[in-house]
Amino acid sequence: MEKTTGVVAATHRAHFVTFLGALIACVGVVLWMVGPFLLSLFLGGTMAMLAYPAHRWFQEKKCGPRLAAAAVTGLVFLLIIAPLTGFSIMAVRQGIALGQEMAELKEFSPRALTVVFSRWELVRTAIGDPAEVKVRLKGAIQAAGQFTSAAVVKLGKDVPEILLQMFLVA
Repeated sequence: MEKTTGVVAATHRAHFVTFLGALIACVGVVLWMVGPFLLSLFLGGTMAMLAYPAHRWFQEKKCGPRLAAAAVTGLVFLLIIAPLTGFSIMAVRQGIALGQEMAELKEFSPRALTVVFSRWELVRTAIGDPAEVKVRLKGAIQAAGQFTSAAVVKLGKDVPEILLQMFLVA
């Protein structure tokens, strides 16, 4: 009788481990598929929690649920979405202006870039002195170079060693 109890316990344990493995695999696949949407769900839930007190306030002021929802939606649009849209449009315009000025440059050196950036009102306000602009520009160029070289090294480490040897010999 003890052998059959041990066999039954082992069978139950095997079934349980198999079930847990399948469950973990299914949860992993679901999270992998839903992963891109988790940030949107989190931000939506956060916005709902932030807007709920305003919705309740509107309802306490004898507004109907639809009118309260419309008022809260309008406030969210005016306070969050409209400024973000305005800043995005401004950033795109400045990026286009920067691209046009860079295309007009005859010489592409840190000195020429310093002159171009020093003409911008935003840069003069934020940084000030053209010498400081040159220092920050040099630092940004160095940081971009370090980032690029680190990315190349990271990509290179995944290449099998035999391919690297064949490339170096050729």
